[in-house]
Amino acid sequence: MISYEYMSQYYEELSALLIVAGLFMLLLLFVYNNIRTSKKIARLETLVADLGNDTKALCAGAHGIDSRLVALDTRIRRVGERQEVLDTRDQPSREYSYAIKQLKNGATVKQLVNVNGLSQAEAELLYAMYMSSNQSAISAERVEKRPVAKNKYMMETDAV
Repeated sequence: MISYEYMSQYYEELSALLIVAGLFMLLLLFVYNNIRTSKKIARLETLVADLGNDTKALCAGAHGIDSRLVALDTRIRRVGERQEVLDTRDQPSREYSYAIKQLKNGATVKQLVNVNGLSQAEAELLYAMYMSSNQSAISAERVEKRPVAKNKYMMETDAV
């Protein structure tokens, strides 16, 4: 039979061997996890670098769009200012055109002042100008329709 000492030594060696094997397994597990973690870290670092590049590209694009929007806003403001200038220039001519139409329909100076908001002097001036041009037109019509003196060569009234 095997002696007690021999068995005791056998168990001690076996225990030591199991402890070493366990430690070796723990070491392998630690190394495996460390390698796996390192690979994950490398992938994440690549992902972070890619996201950083994408962010830079988006910021550059946003800056370009922002400068274009500022330029468009400036152009729109200038167009609006020009339109206001044109509107203010055109407004008096519209008022006078309407007043002249009213004069053609027989309006008086008082009606021009009340309806169009013209001053008394403006209304009188428009009235005088209209009457003057109207009288000139009537005189021109009379001259055109005036009978021509008959002579032996002309038989009918001719217009000049």
